[in-house]
Amino acid sequence: MGGRNKLQDLFRELPKMFTWSYLKDLIINPKRLPFVSLLIIIAELIINLLVVERVPYTEIDWKAYMQECEGFLNGTFDYSQLRGDTGPLVYPAGFVYIYSFFYFLTSRGENIKLAQYIFIIDAKNLENKRKYKLKKDMKHKLNKKGEEEETLTREQEDFLNSFETMLQKSSDKIRFLILALIEMCWNTYPSTEVSSALLHACHICVLFGVYRKLSAELKIVTKIE
Repeated sequence: MGGRNKLQDLFRELPKMFTWSYLKDLIINPKRLPFVSLLIIIAELIINLLVVERVPYTEIDWKAYMQECEGFLNGTFDYSQLRGDTGPLVYPAGFVYIYSFFYFLTSRGENIKLAQYIFIIDAKNLENKRKYKLKKDMKHKLNKKGEEEETLTREQEDFLNSFETMLQKSSDKIRFLILALIEMCWNTYPSTEVSSALLHACHICVLFGVYRKLSAELKIVTKIE
């Protein structure tokens, strides 16, 4: 019965998911982050599959990478001699080792579609999942003396939380504006004096937000002591 009731509750909630208030809550409510993250990962997976299957492959650097790795695999260890069609090898040894593995995995770099599917498995998503689990398992507890229990250090905690909370005292419009401007600056190619200056300005705003957050927390700790 309990399972049936939960299913009925879910069906009742479905119409609310298509309302503006619910969508707004998804965007601005930090508690919705796990659900939104899951939606983004699913959407990214679907889009990547569609791109691989529907969009004609455009050669950028894959063949050049394979040529550079081929030189290494043939016994050339002098970086100045490792080259591809786009120029000399400029990446560190770790890159060469990893792409050499891809070289064999993709039939000497010829199976480009397989390479595309390999890159759909985004390493960043796996790393973010680990960080999210680490954050979720953290315990923020202060005893009566204001001493933190043995868990992550404050520096580690602030590293994980800073991006989400650095501008928490700013309005939603300001936060979205800063994120949009940073994205615009990064997508400006080639970069201009205006885009570079704007990017610096956005980073200064972000650092100021971190400063305000840490200052407020320091005052709270001082009062407790």
